[in-house]
Amino acid sequence: MGVLYRVSKNIISRKKSFQYVVPAALREEVLQGVHDEAGHQGQQRTLSLARQRFYWHGLDKDVKEYVQCCRRCVFSKSPEPEARAPLESIVTTRPLELVCIDFWSAEDSRRC
Repeated sequence: MGVLYRVSKNIISRKKSFQYVVPAALREEVLQGVHDEAGHQGQQRTLSLARQRFYWHGLDKDVKEYVQCCRRCVFSKSPEPEARAPLESIVTTRPLELVCIDFWSAEDSRRC
């Protein structure tokens, strides 16, 4: 049994790269390597890493699905911020009913 590689050439640098054509049985293992073991970097980074070394028809779609279904990524994503009450001006009925003060300190910033 041999190893099949796809040769691609960068249009700008004219540099050849060899991509291992991954059989269906090994694709899950490749996706684990380029996503899980590379630090759960997200869709674009995972796809970039995969394209550097590997090739199969539907690679982009498989990477997207894998990252979207990654349990660790799903649980670690920050939740949507809770809805906040809209800001409203404070209504006053007479002068000086409400006084606001900002504090400022002129300390030496070099002092710790």
